[in-house]
Amino acid sequence: MLRTKKRFQRILQLGQLFLPREVDAEPRFGDSNIMPITMTNLKEATMTDNKTTYDRLGGESGVRALVDRFYDLMSELPDAKPIREMHPADLTDSRNKLFKFLSGFWGGPSLYIKEYGHPMLRARHLPFSIGENERDQWLLCMNQAVDEIVENRQLADYLKANFLRTAIHMQNQTP
Repeated sequence: MLRTKKRFQRILQLGQLFLPREVDAEPRFGDSNIMPITMTNLKEATMTDNKTTYDRLGGESGVRALVDRFYDLMSELPDAKPIREMHPADLTDSRNKLFKFLSGFWGGPSLYIKEYGHPMLRARHLPFSIGENERDQWLLCMNQAVDEIVENRQLADYLKANFLRTAIHMQNQTP
């Protein structure tokens, strides 16, 4: 029980997202009108027009811009140096694989699956030591890329919630 409580507190420290009950209202911490974001209520708040996330991001160019900014930040931010060193010097293949994966994951063309098969994200990342620090460095880059590229704040929050969940799932080292 204590371990679960600590993990929950750590997730909150990473930036637990909150959403006002009325989507257009300005959230205020401690306001009874605020509820924690769940994948269900965030999806309802952001997915009312039946567009895919891929389309909302602007299709190929939007996904490519997000991926490119993410890897640029990984190379630029001193705090991300350890995870940058886990990648090859030339990030071309890494950029292309993430672009292909996210395209299909977000409802666009299934480029990754066509070329590489099932993503098996966790299995493909097991050769790398991924603990809290690596997770946080990855999230630092991805969250900043989302903030810089995605103009729709509700969509940005939705993406960050998905990335947080995925980053936690990728951890294979315990503290």
